Amino acid sequence: SAVYAGDAARVGTAAGTQLLVPVGGRDLAMGGSNVSSTNGVDAIFWNPAGLAGMKSTATGVISTMQIFNDINVNYLGLGFKAGRVGVLGVSIKSISFGDIKETTVSDPDGISGRTFSPTFVTTGLTYARMLTDRIQVGVNGKLIYESIPRASATAFAFDIGLQYRDLGNISGVDFGVVVKNIGTEMQYSGSAFTTSAFETGVSQSQYFNRIPSSDELPAKIELGVSYRNTIAEDNNLVVAGVFENYNLGKDQFRFGAEYMFRDLIALRGGY
Repeated sequence: SAVYAGDAARVGTAAGTQLLVPVGGRDLAMGGSNVSSTNGVDAIFWNPAGLAGMKSTATGVISTMQIFNDINVNYLGLGFKAGRVGVLGVSIKSISFGDIKETTVSDPDGISGRTFSPTFVTTGLTYARMLTDRIQVGVNGKLIYESIPRASATAFAFDIGLQYRDLGNISGVDFGVVVKNIGTEMQYSGSAFTTSAFETGVSQSQYFNRIPSSDELPAKIELGVSYRNTIAEDNNLVVAGVFENYNLGKDQFRFGAEYMFRDLIALRGGY
Protein backbone atom coordinates (compact mmCIF):
# COMPACT_ATOMS: atom_id res chain seq x y z
CA SER A 1 0.00 0.00 0.00
CA ALA A 2 1.04 3.60 -0.53
CA VAL A 3 2.80 5.33 2.36
CA TYR A 4 2.81 9.13 2.60
CA ALA A 5 5.16 11.31 4.61
CA GLY A 6 3.49 13.77 6.96
CA ASP A 7 -0.16 13.63 7.96
CA ALA A 8 -2.06 13.98 4.69
CA ALA A 9 -5.37 13.07 6.35
CA ARG A 10 -5.25 16.35 8.30
CA VAL A 11 -4.71 18.67 5.32
CA GLY A 12 -7.02 21.67 5.63
CA THR A 13 -7.64 21.29 9.37
CA ALA A 14 -5.20 23.94 10.62
CA ALA A 15 -6.25 27.31 12.03
CA GLY A 16 -4.34 30.55 11.54
CA THR A 17 -3.01 29.55 8.13
CA GLN A 18 -2.10 33.20 7.52
CA LEU A 19 1.12 32.19 9.31
CA LEU A 20 2.12 30.25 6.19
CA VAL A 21 1.86 33.22 3.81
CA PRO A 22 5.50 34.10 3.03
CA VAL A 23 7.19 37.50 2.87
CA GLY A 24 10.66 38.60 1.74
CA GLY A 25 11.58 38.82 -1.94
CA ARG A 26 14.97 37.07 -1.82
CA ASP A 27 13.91 33.94 0.07
CA LEU A 28 10.56 33.76 -1.68
CA ALA A 29 12.36 33.77 -5.04
CA MET A 30 14.49 30.84 -3.83
CA GLY A 31 11.38 28.82 -3.02
CA GLY A 32 11.81 29.12 0.74
CA SER A 33 14.87 26.87 0.64
CA ASN A 34 17.31 29.25 2.34
CA VAL A 35 16.65 28.75 6.08
CA SER A 36 20.34 27.93 6.65
CA SER A 37 21.78 31.23 5.39
CA THR A 38 18.91 33.74 5.27
CA ASN A 39 19.86 36.95 7.07
CA GLY A 40 18.66 40.40 8.00
CA VAL A 41 15.08 41.49 8.54
CA ASP A 42 13.74 39.04 5.92
CA ALA A 43 14.95 36.19 8.14
CA ILE A 44 12.29 37.02 10.78
CA PHE A 45 9.78 34.95 8.79
CA TRP A 46 12.07 32.21 7.46
CA ASN A 47 14.47 31.62 10.36
CA PRO A 48 14.73 34.18 13.20
CA ALA A 49 18.35 33.14 13.85
CA GLY A 50 19.28 34.92 10.61
CA LEU A 51 18.39 38.28 12.14
CA ALA A 52 21.64 38.08 14.12
CA GLY A 53 23.54 38.41 10.84
CA MET A 54 22.16 41.89 10.23
CA LYS A 55 25.04 44.15 9.16
CA SER A 56 23.52 47.59 9.73
CA THR A 57 22.78 49.15 13.10
CA ALA A 58 19.12 49.48 12.10
CA THR A 59 17.26 48.11 9.10
CA GLY A 60 13.66 48.29 7.90
CA VAL A 61 11.62 46.80 5.10
CA ILE A 62 8.13 47.62 3.85
CA SER A 63 6.46 45.48 1.20
CA THR A 64 3.11 44.71 -0.35
CA MET A 65 2.23 41.96 -2.79
CA GLN A 66 -0.91 40.66 -4.46
CA ILE A 67 -1.33 36.92 -3.99
CA PHE A 68 -4.50 36.52 -6.10
CA ASN A 69 -7.53 38.56 -7.18
CA ASP A 70 -7.70 41.62 -4.89
CA ILE A 71 -6.09 39.98 -1.83
CA ASN A 72 -2.89 41.73 -0.76
CA VAL A 73 -0.23 40.96 1.85
CA ASN A 74 1.25 44.01 3.58
CA TYR A 75 4.41 43.65 5.66
CA LEU A 76 6.57 45.83 7.88
CA GLY A 77 9.79 44.54 9.45
CA LEU A 78 12.32 46.40 11.60
CA GLY A 79 15.63 45.28 13.09
CA PHE A 80 17.84 46.99 15.68
CA LYS A 81 21.24 46.05 17.04
CA ALA A 82 21.33 46.22 20.84
CA GLY A 83 25.06 45.91 21.46
CA ARG A 84 26.13 42.85 23.41
CA VAL A 85 22.50 41.97 24.10
CA GLY A 86 21.93 40.92 20.50
CA VAL A 87 19.52 42.02 17.78
CA LEU A 88 15.86 42.91 18.26
CA GLY A 89 13.19 42.79 15.59
CA VAL A 90 9.57 43.85 15.18
CA SER A 91 7.25 42.70 12.41
CA ILE A 92 3.64 43.22 11.34
CA LYS A 93 1.96 41.28 8.54
CA SER A 94 -1.64 41.97 7.52
CA ILE A 95 -3.78 40.49 4.78
CA SER A 96 -6.17 42.83 2.98
CA PHE A 97 -9.24 41.14 1.49
CA GLY A 98 -10.98 44.23 0.13
CA ASP A 99 -14.74 44.64 0.50
CA ILE A 100 -16.74 41.40 0.49
CA LYS A 101 -20.47 41.44 -0.24
CA GLU A 102 -22.47 40.51 2.87
CA THR A 103 -24.92 37.69 2.30
CA THR A 104 -27.34 36.18 4.82
CA VAL A 105 -30.02 33.49 4.91
CA SER A 106 -32.67 36.16 4.27
CA ASP A 107 -30.51 37.96 1.67
CA PRO A 108 -28.45 35.28 -0.12
CA ASP A 109 -27.70 37.55 -3.11
CA GLY A 110 -26.49 40.52 -1.07
CA ILE A 111 -29.11 42.89 -2.45
CA SER A 112 -28.75 45.10 0.63
CA GLY A 113 -25.37 46.26 -0.67
CA ARG A 114 -23.68 45.87 2.70
CA THR A 115 -20.04 44.79 2.71
CA PHE A 116 -17.47 43.66 5.25
CA SER A 117 -13.72 43.13 5.33
CA PRO A 118 -12.02 40.44 7.47
CA THR A 119 -9.02 41.38 9.59
CA PHE A 120 -6.03 39.00 9.52
CA VAL A 121 -2.94 40.30 11.36
CA THR A 122 0.23 38.68 12.71
CA THR A 123 2.53 40.78 14.90
CA GLY A 124 5.92 39.53 16.02
CA LEU A 125 8.74 40.38 18.41
CA THR A 126 12.10 38.77 17.60
CA TYR A 127 15.35 38.31 19.48
CA ALA A 128 18.52 36.92 17.86
CA ARG A 129 22.12 36.60 18.95
CA MET A 130 25.43 35.25 17.72
CA LEU A 131 26.72 32.71 20.25
CA THR A 132 30.04 32.24 18.45
CA ASP A 133 31.50 33.33 15.14
CA ARG A 134 29.72 30.32 13.58
CA ILE A 135 26.55 29.75 15.62
CA GLN A 136 23.60 32.10 15.88
CA VAL A 137 20.15 31.55 17.37
CA GLY A 138 16.84 33.39 17.37
CA VAL A 139 13.30 33.27 18.72
CA ASN A 140 10.22 35.00 17.36
CA GLY A 141 7.04 35.41 19.44
CA LYS A 142 3.86 36.02 17.42
CA LEU A 143 0.34 37.18 18.18
CA ILE A 144 -2.21 36.00 15.61
CA TYR A 145 -5.54 37.80 15.31
CA GLU A 146 -8.45 37.14 12.95
CA SER A 147 -11.91 38.67 12.88
CA ILE A 148 -15.06 39.12 10.85
CA PRO A 149 -18.20 40.93 12.01
CA ARG A 150 -19.37 39.47 15.37
CA ALA A 151 -16.65 36.81 15.50
CA SER A 152 -12.93 36.83 16.27
CA ALA A 153 -10.07 34.59 17.38
CA THR A 154 -6.63 35.11 18.90
CA ALA A 155 -3.65 32.80 19.36
CA PHE A 156 0.01 33.02 20.38
CA ALA A 157 2.90 31.12 18.81
CA PHE A 158 6.66 31.21 18.58
CA ASP A 159 9.46 30.19 16.22
CA ILE A 160 12.90 29.02 17.34
CA GLY A 161 15.79 28.82 14.91
CA LEU A 162 19.51 28.05 14.70
CA GLN A 163 22.13 28.58 12.01
CA TYR A 164 25.60 27.03 11.90
CA ARG A 165 28.22 28.40 9.52
CA ASP A 166 30.94 26.29 7.88
CA LEU A 167 29.52 22.99 9.09
CA GLY A 168 32.20 20.35 9.70
CA ASN A 169 34.89 22.97 9.05
CA ILE A 170 33.90 22.92 5.38
CA SER A 171 34.05 26.49 4.13
CA GLY A 172 30.76 27.68 2.63
CA VAL A 173 28.57 24.86 3.97
CA ASP A 174 25.83 26.19 6.27
CA PHE A 175 23.22 24.33 8.29
CA GLY A 176 19.95 25.64 9.66
CA VAL A 177 17.01 24.33 11.65
CA VAL A 178 13.82 26.13 12.63
CA VAL A 179 10.67 25.09 14.48
CA LYS A 180 7.69 27.26 13.56
CA ASN A 181 4.23 28.07 14.86
CA ILE A 182 4.37 26.25 18.19
CA GLY A 183 1.67 27.72 20.37
CA THR A 184 -1.91 27.82 21.55
CA GLU A 185 -4.91 26.52 19.68
CA MET A 186 -7.21 28.96 17.91
CA GLN A 187 -10.94 29.19 18.66
CA TYR A 188 -13.45 31.72 17.39
CA SER A 189 -15.97 33.38 19.67
CA GLY A 190 -18.55 36.16 19.49
CA SER A 191 -22.22 36.89 19.06
CA ALA A 192 -22.19 35.28 15.60
CA PHE A 193 -22.38 31.90 17.34
CA THR A 194 -25.54 32.78 19.26
CA THR A 195 -28.72 31.34 17.73
CA SER A 196 -32.41 31.35 18.56
CA ALA A 197 -34.05 27.91 18.91
CA PHE A 198 -36.81 26.05 20.69
CA GLU A 199 -35.94 23.65 23.48
CA THR A 200 -37.97 20.47 23.74
CA GLY A 201 -41.03 21.05 25.89
CA VAL A 202 -40.65 24.85 25.95
CA SER A 203 -43.06 27.03 23.97
CA GLN A 204 -40.85 30.12 23.72
CA SER A 205 -37.62 30.34 21.77
CA GLN A 206 -34.37 30.76 23.65
CA TYR A 207 -30.88 31.87 22.73
CA PHE A 208 -28.13 29.27 22.67
CA ASN A 209 -24.38 29.69 22.22
CA ARG A 210 -22.80 27.23 19.81
CA ILE A 211 -19.22 26.35 20.75
CA PRO A 212 -16.88 26.37 17.71
CA SER A 213 -14.03 23.90 17.38
CA SER A 214 -10.59 24.69 18.78
CA ASP A 215 -7.95 23.99 16.15
CA GLU A 216 -4.16 23.69 16.04
CA LEU A 217 -1.85 26.14 14.35
CA PRO A 218 0.17 24.91 11.33
CA ALA A 219 3.33 23.89 13.22
CA LYS A 220 6.32 22.52 11.33
CA ILE A 221 10.05 21.89 11.53
CA GLU A 222 12.50 22.70 8.74
CA LEU A 223 16.03 21.35 8.28
CA GLY A 224 18.16 23.09 5.69
CA VAL A 225 21.65 23.09 4.24
CA SER A 226 23.27 25.44 1.75
CA TYR A 227 26.56 25.96 -0.03
CA ARG A 228 27.96 29.41 -0.85
CA ASN A 229 31.00 30.16 -2.96
CA THR A 230 32.69 33.24 -4.38
CA ILE A 231 34.01 33.02 -7.93
CA ALA A 232 36.50 35.64 -9.17
CA GLU A 233 35.60 38.02 -6.33
CA ASP A 234 32.55 39.59 -8.03
CA ASN A 235 30.43 36.47 -8.50
CA ASN A 236 28.64 34.81 -5.57
CA LEU A 237 26.72 31.56 -5.79
CA VAL A 238 24.37 30.01 -3.22
CA VAL A 239 22.70 26.60 -3.59
CA ALA A 240 20.22 25.59 -0.87
CA GLY A 241 17.80 22.83 0.11
CA VAL A 242 15.26 22.27 2.89
CA PHE A 243 13.27 19.35 4.26
CA GLU A 244 9.99 20.39 5.90
CA ASN A 245 7.98 18.20 8.29
CA TYR A 246 4.46 19.59 8.64
CA ASN A 247 2.03 18.56 11.39
CA LEU A 248 -1.13 19.22 9.36
CA GLY A 249 -0.07 18.36 5.85
CA LYS A 250 2.39 16.54 3.62
CA ASP A 251 6.15 16.76 4.07
CA GLN A 252 8.04 18.74 1.45
CA PHE A 253 11.47 19.23 -0.07
CA ARG A 254 12.38 22.69 -1.37
CA PHE A 255 15.40 23.66 -3.46
CA GLY A 256 16.76 27.00 -4.62
CA ALA A 257 19.78 28.84 -5.99
CA GLU A 258 21.07 32.39 -6.23
CA TYR A 259 23.69 33.97 -8.46
CA MET A 260 24.80 37.45 -7.38
CA PHE A 261 27.04 39.82 -9.36
CA ARG A 262 28.87 42.50 -7.33
CA ASP A 263 26.12 42.49 -4.71
CA LEU A 264 24.06 44.43 -7.23
CA ILE A 265 22.33 42.09 -9.69
CA ALA A 266 20.85 38.73 -8.69
CA LEU A 267 19.30 35.81 -10.50
CA ARG A 268 17.29 33.48 -8.27
CA GLY A 269 15.09 30.42 -8.67
CA GLY A 270 13.35 27.85 -6.50
CA TYR A 271 11.37 24.63 -6.69
